[in-house]
Amino acid sequence: MYKNLYIFLPGWSQFNKPMAKIKLVLDKRRPSASGLYTLKFRVTHQTKSAEISTAIKASPLEFDDKRECLVKKPQQNDLLFIQRKLFEQRLEAINPDLLSSMSVTELRDALLQKKKQEFTVESFWKDEISRLIHCNRVGGARVYKLSLDAIGKVLKLNVSFSQISPRDIDQLESRMYQNGLKTNSIGVHMRTFKAICNKALKQDLVDYSWYPFRKYTIRREKTIPRVLSLQELKRYFNLNIPVHSPYYRSWCIGKLLFYCRGMNIRDALKLTSDNIKAGRIIYRRSKTGKMYSVAITPVIAELMQTFTGNGTLLGVMNPCELEDNDTSIQRFHQCSKVINHHLAKLSEMVKSNEAITTYVFRYTYANIAKQLGYSKDLIAEALGHEYGNKVTGIYLEQFDQSVIDEMNLCVCNSLCEVYAPF
Repeated sequence: MYKNLYIFLPGWSQFNKPMAKIKLVLDKRRPSASGLYTLKFRVTHQTKSAEISTAIKASPLEFDDKRECLVKKPQQNDLLFIQRKLFEQRLEAINPDLLSSMSVTELRDALLQKKKQEFTVESFWKDEISRLIHCNRVGGARVYKLSLDAIGKVLKLNVSFSQISPRDIDQLESRMYQNGLKTNSIGVHMRTFKAICNKALKQDLVDYSWYPFRKYTIRREKTIPRVLSLQELKRYFNLNIPVHSPYYRSWCIGKLLFYCRGMNIRDALKLTSDNIKAGRIIYRRSKTGKMYSVAITPVIAELMQTFTGNGTLLGVMNPCELEDNDTSIQRFHQCSKVINHHLAKLSEMVKSNEAITTYVFRYTYANIAKQLGYSKDLIAEALGHEYGNKVTGIYLEQFDQSVIDEMNLCVCNSLCEVYAPF
């Protein structure tokens, strides 16, 4: 038996199929405590290789590299022969077209008949939401949750990824239009779905030949920014809202967002006393991670005195809610919803053409700054955006925010048509 095996082994080195071959090697990288090395089957496919370990160990003197067999160990050679023959049969059973699209790791798993962890689209999506929350990416988790809910209403997601086809993607878009969703809203959901599919591909849950977004184009409409005119903004600031009014705190929050260069409401809700340093509000943007530094002017300081804190500057959320990633996403959404509801009531008092929301202050700030003649680069830097002129960004950093502080003071003073040097 050993002699026949010994004669057959050279033929193993010729064992191949287009783009795939197997070779028995002695892995000399990591010796065991006894000084022996593990025998492995090296699978080579499309210029890359992966290895399958055996339970057999040997010394370099006991292994014949050219013949790919052990010397004077017929029983162990028999086991290796049987194992390799099994891999040969499994390789022959793979469709050539499928083989050409497989990675070497996928081929190795196929030879081992290793089953991939079963995931449905829905379960994988929920796991990704949990991962984002664990990484404190609350905003991203919220978008993923909203998209999952929206798509789950019109497409069955409790299925494997391989059951989703390009036709399903086209029908999904049509159904969301029929349900009254706008183009940009559908675009957000489809980009999220596409991202989920890309993550599934990277984790080898499906083959690249499956990808349903290959020929699909996500549509996008140019939106008109919702801004207040300078006169409407003045009317908002000049409202006479009593301290005991349920709208008072939201009214003050709106003013603070504008004075703080169009600060995002989520970032404002997270501010604590730790963010106040050397007469400035210094914080990291939740969405982008970019650092902001806003000078505390007298009017900002006065506004901050109106909020009775419970650990946060605005007093709307408490530190415990911020630390609990599982509930913070819901609390941010709830608080923003209440504030925007109050602002909508205030916009009726102002009689503005646009309904006032927390984002309106950000857009309006940028619009007024542009009307005052400031460059797009400077406005983008003030808002924390990258407008494309890196030289300007470096220039502003060298001047330690003084240029942005001056612009902010000018924009804020435009409300009372008074400008004083910073």
